[in-house]
Amino acid sequence: MTYLDFHLIFNIPILLILIRYHLVKKTFSTSKLGLFGIFILSIVAFIYTTPWDNYLVASGAWFYPEDRVLGKIGYVPIEEYAFFILQTWIAGLSFFVFFPETKWPTQKLHLGKLVDLKRGKSRWGLLFLLFVCILSIKSFTQGHFPYLNLILMWAIPVYMIQIFFGWRAFNTLLGKIWPLWVGLTCYYSIADSFAIKNQIWGFPKEQLTQLFIHNVPIEEILFFFVTNGMVLLGLGLF
Repeated sequence: MTYLDFHLIFNIPILLILIRYHLVKKTFSTSKLGLFGIFILSIVAFIYTTPWDNYLVASGAWFYPEDRVLGKIGYVPIEEYAFFILQTWIAGLSFFVFFPETKWPTQKLHLGKLVDLKRGKSRWGLLFLLFVCILSIKSFTQGHFPYLNLILMWAIPVYMIQIFFGWRAFNTLLGKIWPLWVGLTCYYSIADSFAIKNQIWGFPKEQLTQLFIHNVPIEEILFFFVTNGMVLLGLGLF
């Protein structure tokens, strides 16, 4: 079983189903802004994740057997770069299955209205995330749980930006998208279990907290949780 096989089983079919759904419902003609948003997010995801992912592999946080991948660019398999894009489009198209753009009110916004630090919740949310990020950096420098801390150090700044520029919308979105968010996380965690079992990728034990659900490290579940959240919340804010 190869990494390409993984895409053919778990990513390509669901992406084609979502595209088919939107073609039948003709949502692409009314959701051009949504499609543009997904396109922008996929580019941002690719640019933001590429150096982080290369560092993870180079530092030994995870590995890919040579005979399971088509080839590598830097330290990362070609299929992994494809994953950045495929996951973003799957999460984005899923968002518009449940929340068609036509149902969302539109309004002109400017920076003064977007930044919402007068509300206590936004301030406390930012302070909490900053505190967790600082703890992660300290823990990482001391050599504790490298993979977990690298995920938190990488993901938290994105959530801080989202809260800073749109807490009111962010707060509203959380109450609407959590079933889809949890569903996508569960789907990719199951797919991850399949990939680990078939040795498509793996993780040195010394990099992990040693907490597992079945054979999936808790870090991997957290990774899919934060990445799907980045896309869903980012698209909603967009």
